[in-house]
Amino acid sequence: MGAKDKISRAILAKENPTLLPRWGARALIEPEAEKEKSSSNPGLASHTLRKKLIGRLKKRGIVDEIVIDAIGSVARHQFVDSALASMAYEDVALPIGFGQTISQPFVVAKTISIVRELLSKTRSREELVQQNILEVGCGSGYQASILLECFGSVTSVERIYPLYKKALQNCDQYIGQGKLQINFFDGKCGFTDGAPYDAIFFSASLEKFPNQLINQVKDGGVVLSPTGKGLQYLLAGTKESSSCSSFSISRYDVVSYVPILEGLERS
Repeated sequence: MGAKDKISRAILAKENPTLLPRWGARALIEPEAEKEKSSSNPGLASHTLRKKLIGRLKKRGIVDEIVIDAIGSVARHQFVDSALASMAYEDVALPIGFGQTISQPFVVAKTISIVRELLSKTRSREELVQQNILEVGCGSGYQASILLECFGSVTSVERIYPLYKKALQNCDQYIGQGKLQINFFDGKCGFTDGAPYDAIFFSASLEKFPNQLINQVKDGGVVLSPTGKGLQYLLAGTKESSSCSSFSISRYDVVSYVPILEGLERS
């Protein structure tokens, strides 16, 4: 085992002493099937590593080609600490500091696939790639980059200032194209500046589904939120028309996300 791998394992053990079994976990899971040795330079070998990751996602049921292509096009190793870069293309969540993680690729792919399927009921195939998205919880910018590859424009908010700065750096190319905006903001109650949105993604769990965001989404729009205290479910709320005062809720798998926190953290 090389020096970087020893550092990686030490970081994982420190950041995540308890492994959570659910697919939506913000836990750091390393199944036996994932224990392949990655290249010590994922930047050079990322094409091969990404193909292997895509193969794993397809085996787990991800079939949306737009999502598959997006996962394959984003260099995940650029969004994690260099000590963990050799693990970037394993299907696991990885720590990014401040008690937060970069999401597991399967979780990202699954949640985006769900929202695209729900939006497709009221949007054409061409319209789906031109949607306006809000992400609550940008982290280091990985999911925001995937969302941008799947939709038209993305607004993302992050409440932890060092992560906000890291996301700005990681996503500089997308921001320069004018399609991605990242804001230092507490997004528990959404973000009205870019509203109404076609979809809102929450990257942390809420105790109750955010029905108060009904006015921040368009007709046919979707809010995706892991919801519950104790036992959590992934819930997707669809706004059926402008006269709706609440969402039509679809319930998906049991998940395990970190709870959403309030307030800005400046250091």
